[in-house]
Amino acid sequence: MSIVLALGVRAGGGSEYDRSSFYAQDALWDASSLQRAGADSASGSNAAKYAWKKINGVIYNGSGVKIPGAVARGIDVSAWQGEINWEKVKSSDVDFAMIRIGHGLRYRDTYFEENMEGAALAGIPAGCYVYSAAANEAEAILEAQMAIERMEGLRVSYP
Repeated sequence: MSIVLALGVRAGGGSEYDRSSFYAQDALWDASSLQRAGADSASGSNAAKYAWKKINGVIYNGSGVKIPGAVARGIDVSAWQGEINWEKVKSSDVDFAMIRIGHGLRYRDTYFEENMEGAALAGIPAGCYVYSAAANEAEAILEAQMAIERMEGLRVSYP
């Protein structure tokens, strides 16, 4: 199973694409302004129908609730997902992928290069991340250096 990410534009942002104005969905949620898509508000009966979907440009969370301001739908992948059919991902209305480089300095994700290549061949913009295990600044710097080395020569579209 993948984690689905939804990105939105900060309040006051313009209509132009500016990656620096994106923020993760957790910052979007305001319980008082959420509305369940097409569901009876008391029962939430259609939640599964809309869960983690992008329908007519509107993105819904796992409960079938509209995510206000979300403009892109993405997935987070690592070795845990095994081999990925990136063409199938592309046809599933995913806008981007965040691909794990590794977990700390001791574990390098064995599918990183394969996932980066697969996403690129499918035309899916991809970003990378290290699941940090740094206990101090020096370890964080070493993790960042490892990430830069592993990304060298790859097509990285997202931060």
